[in-house]
Amino acid sequence: MIDAGALGAASAFEITEGGPYAWPAMSFSFFDRKIAGGGVLMDSGVHTLDLLQWLLGETRVVEFFDDAAADGVECNCVANLTAGNAQGSLCMSRSVIMPNIYRLEFEHGWIEWEHDDAVRFRFGVDGGEVVNAEVRCDARWSSGERFICALAAQLRNFVRTCRREPAEDIVTAAEARKSVDTIALCYSKRRQLII
Repeated sequence: MIDAGALGAASAFEITEGGPYAWPAMSFSFFDRKIAGGGVLMDSGVHTLDLLQWLLGETRVVEFFDDAAADGVECNCVANLTAGNAQGSLCMSRSVIMPNIYRLEFEHGWIEWEHDDAVRFRFGVDGGEVVNAEVRCDARWSSGERFICALAAQLRNFVRTCRREPAEDIVTAAEARKSVDTIALCYSKRRQLII
């Protein structure tokens, strides 16, 4: 829909993602900036920024707020960004239940979906009724198994690359670097988030 220009040019976006941290940590290293490099933005945000750039274009940081202590990592953050020609915000948390909605607005409508739903989305055109849609895909990509399939594909490509064999669907280092550079720029512009 985006590539076909069905809704016109992108104008805005709002992404909310997160909830209370519940992974069984084996050490405190996940919360040490020297080891982890960052908090929720570095951990989950890199994937969100990859997707945002893929959908709308290069991101630029307008301002960034987080709640990190001097040597700690952020649990909550807000990044005000541009992506392509659209302006919007990315709000992430490891302590608060977020709506977990990705919403993109265009000249003639909008598209939104829930963060962890790979196949269902909603859209509206020029103030019309909301349309609920489902993308048909291989069953493994529409279930929790998709994470296992994606990890297996990454590992296969890593082995192929080590053997200097052709790999499938490779993201170049230059493409991956864009999201990492955006995160570094966010951290360099850091201002205290007041909750």
